[in-house]
Amino acid sequence: MKAQLRAHLGAALAPVPVDWGWNPQGEAAPRVVLTVVSGDPDYAHDGPSGYRQNRVQVDCYAVSYTPADALAAQVRAALSGWVAPPVSGVFEVGERDLPPDTGAGELLARVSLDFMIHHKEG
Repeated sequence: MKAQLRAHLGAALAPVPVDWGWNPQGEAAPRVVLTVVSGDPDYAHDGPSGYRQNRVQVDCYAVSYTPADALAAQVRAALSGWVAPPVSGVFEVGERDLPPDTGAGELLARVSLDFMIHHKEG
């Protein structure tokens, strides 16, 4: 799921960099950082079903709020309702504006989106 999600967003947002799990210092803005916030396996009465639900936070960074918000809209358009096996559905569950979280003295605007991603494990 991780590689497929990154590739899908990377293609939809090119040339904006898309990275998992950290905010790489020195990358050009705008940029997108993906973080798995939680993950829950799915169970049937006879045990694990082989599916999983992950909440993924997508942070959209830009030099000011307006382009960060525009980047978030592009992410929303690319992910909301997206289905591509093994991903069986992507659904937006939250949005918020946050102060910069970049370290190293960078001052970037950030809009954060949360998505529930339902997918087959493995």
